[in-house]
Amino acid sequence: MSNQALIVLVKGNISEILHRRRFFAVLAISFLISLYKLSNIAIYTRLYKTTFNIYDLLLSNMSNFHEVMFALNFLFLFLIGNMFLHDNDSLRIIRCNSKDEWFIMNFLSIFTLALIFVVCIIIINVLIGCLNLDFQNLWSDGSKTISKELNKMPKEIISYMSPLTAVLISSLLLIFNFTILGTVFYIGIICFRKAYMGFITSSFIIIMSIAAKYMNLIKYTKYLLADNILLFNHNFRRANTLPTIPYSFIYLASIIVITYILGLFLFKRQDFDVGGNNNDY
Repeated sequence: MSNQALIVLVKGNISEILHRRRFFAVLAISFLISLYKLSNIAIYTRLYKTTFNIYDLLLSNMSNFHEVMFALNFLFLFLIGNMFLHDNDSLRIIRCNSKDEWFIMNFLSIFTLALIFVVCIIIINVLIGCLNLDFQNLWSDGSKTISKELNKMPKEIISYMSPLTAVLISSLLLIFNFTILGTVFYIGIICFRKAYMGFITSSFIIIMSIAAKYMNLIKYTKYLLADNILLFNHNFRRANTLPTIPYSFIYLASIIVITYILGLFLFKRQDFDVGGNNNDY
């Protein structure tokens, strides 16, 4: 199959997901989360008589432990919940020359959907905050004074990068994160041929990170998702137990490569019936 034909299949896959009601449900929930964070900013603005900008809103959604681990991660899993189990699968399989192409198509769909999801989060936050928050690429007074209370931002980050750079890095880390979770989700479906098993498999990774954080297992958090996907959990001259940003990108990229190779290996060993029940594939 040519690259152009593969792109057409990926576009078709993504288009189906974006036209489903669950996509609009995910957007609605993301909107409510952002609205809640904006209300928090309004409260802190009045309480401490300080100012915040659009980057505070973005970072409080994209690099906050509770928002990402408990909300965004599971919203993404819900979004891709039936991505691999739809009626047009048999038509797409026929257009693929091999299992490799079929797996690559789904992997690229996961990555593209992760990118779209992060872009949607950014757009929602910008739309919500555009009338009340400043867009100047400078750390706000609120970030400098009460950052710890609002979004757990380490003050050391201010001397490391601009707010826009922080948002861009957070966006890339989230894209890597969602790609990993989506690929693990797909591996779960490959192994057990049930969508709920894909959800359980990927949820297990999230729960491990959450449990390690709450149990204060500092020696292990560096090797789990949470500390590597949240910008504020990185080492800004604070603790050697926290990962650096380059380490996280290398770590996450390695996990993506490993899950891709593992998923492709397992998929090539599976047999599936093109005309079978979509509860299997």
